[in-house]
This record gives sequence, structure tokens and C-alpha cells, in this order.
Amino acid sequence: MHSALNRVKRNNSATPKVLYNLINITPNINSRFTKSVSQLSKIIAERMSLSKEEIRDVTYTALLCEIGLLGLDTSIYCQPFNKL
Repeated sequence: MHSALNRVKRNNSATPKVLYNLINITPNINSRFTKSVSQLSKIIAERMSLSKEEIRDVTYTALLCEIGLLGLDTSIYCQPFNKL
């Protein structure tokens, strides 16, 4: 039972990393922005005195801030905001 729980935890922790890699390799998505959001989120989580596990979760989750752009046509998100 314990080893099965560890496998589930490992698989769950891999998901945000895989999704971030998808964002990172997609052209026209600013991966530096996602890294900045993640770093700022980590700082805020630390100042909130969250547990190490919660800080890790917040940090990985923030890496996914641009995930919605994966489903959009690049012609939409590459346009200047005032042209939409």
C-alpha cells in the first residue's frame, strides 16, 4: 500500500513539470514570464509560512499560469491587446 501511494505521489508531482515543459517549448509563449510568476509565488508562499510541501505546490502550480494559451490559435495571442 505504501509503495502504491508513493507511485501516485511521484506521478502527481510529474504532471505540472510535463505541462510546464509543454508551455516552455511552445513558440510565442513567454517562458520567462511563467518562471517569474513561479518565483514570486514561492516568495509569497514562504512569507505566508506555508509548509514545504505547500510551497512546492504553489511554485509548480504558478508555472502553469500560461496553460490556457496552449489551446489558443497563435494568431490570437500574438496580437497586441488593443487589436483583439
